Amino acid sequence: MLFVPAITAAAASEQEKLREDEERTKKQLEEINATPVAYERVLQKMDEKTLEVISHDEHKLKQEAHKIAHLQRKINKEELKFAEMQRELCEKEQKEAELQERLLRKAKEDAKRDGRHRDESPVEKLEEVLHNVKDFAKDVLGDVAGFATHIFADDKGPKEHRAAVGKRERKWRKSTERIDHLQKKLAKKRQATIEEDDKLLSKEARKIELLQMQLVEEERNFVRTEAELTEELQYEARIREQERRLKEFEQSTSAIDEGSDQPHLHHHHIHRHSLDNHGATQF
Repeated sequence: MLFVPAITAAAASEQEKLREDEERTKKQLEEINATPVAYERVLQKMDEKTLEVISHDEHKLKQEAHKIAHLQRKINKEELKFAEMQRELCEKEQKEAELQERLLRKAKEDAKRDGRHRDESPVEKLEEVLHNVKDFAKDVLGDVAGFATHIFADDKGPKEHRAAVGKRERKWRKSTERIDHLQKKLAKKRQATIEEDDKLLSKEARKIELLQMQLVEEERNFVRTEAELTEELQYEARIREQERRLKEFEQSTSAIDEGSDQPHLHHHHIHRHSLDNHGATQF
């Protein structure tokens, strides 16, 4: 009879320990189950934020690519315009050169035609005329007196010849002056055209240069954005890997919990059965 209170107290103490173990195990399981949920929630938020950043960068990357394509088309258009302008200017200069050549050739032909008798001195021409008159007088009159009479009678011929020679001389000088004036005028016009063409070409070349610089800057932005996107994709991959490991951890924890529940209950049943048998024997 003296052993009954002691046995009862031991059984109560054992039951209290078992209850405390169960409470502690339950609390640990709750903590284990709660921690992954919170961690998964954090990962989910990080995942959403990363996806948002990636989406933004992808949109930015597309915009940069669109800008680059637009600039490239614009540069191609300006280069075609520049080439067309060069072609037109070359044709214009060629026409100007042909016109200049025709005008100069005509002016030289006129001058050559007007100056064809210029090499003959008026004095020499007059002597030739007088010689012809002298021969004519000798043939007709046969004496010196008749020669003198015909010289004065035909004095009109040399005067007309001198007038014609003077006229050709003036015309030749006028043609020469016209050639000089035409050459100066064409040279001035050509210089003005060249300067204007150079300004236009320089302006177009500068425009193309600025577009090229802008294109280089946009390509740098594209490369920088692409690098940022690559880094964010790698970060997203790391988050995915953490999620995978978390799921594996949860699965392994659930398997351990299911395996540990059965032995614990079986041990508790055996322990209670042994206590009951022991108490009955003592009684």
